[in-house]
Amino acid sequence: MGSGAVNKLWMDTAGWVGAAVAALSLAFAAPTDSSVMGKLPFTLAKRADRQPVALPADLPSHRTLVVVTFKRDQRDDAERWIEGLDLRRAADVRWVRMPVIDAPADDTARTAAEERLFGHFDSHPDRQSVLAVFTDREAFLRRSGLAHHDRVHVLVLNREGDVLARAEGPYDAGRAMALRETLLEDD
Repeated sequence: MGSGAVNKLWMDTAGWVGAAVAALSLAFAAPTDSSVMGKLPFTLAKRADRQPVALPADLPSHRTLVVVTFKRDQRDDAERWIEGLDLRRAADVRWVRMPVIDAPADDTARTAAEERLFGHFDSHPDRQSVLAVFTDREAFLRRSGLAHHDRVHVLVLNREGDVLARAEGPYDAGRAMALRETLLEDD
């Protein structure tokens, strides 16, 4: 056997070993619960009264519906989800409205951004349900498994931050029913 054949044999063997190692790595890195569609990263949020809240641990229930917006012009779609799911009157549903805003670089700009956002909710019926997240939006998207920030996302989260169900875009009654079913399931 010539040295070229030996080198090819070693290269083929190394390729197979590399593929096997990669497959095993992916098997151990992949979530074992196929019902988890993403994970809300640990982050600090602020309530409208400016009190910090640790997410996901401080979500209001073992399963919480979260209406996530990334831009001001998504408020109407968020409102349609809130109305369509009848969240303001549904005593059996715990929910929050979560605007995700790019964190300004300095404290003065951050305070101004908070004032603008929370000023919008001063007399709003959802004031107590607002949990604003000031962070890097792109990093938030990647870590939570969301595709983009051009649409509203409606999630069902547990206290570990697992995304158990999600919908995005304009309100849809069928998707709303699926979210509600997941939200009210027993663990």
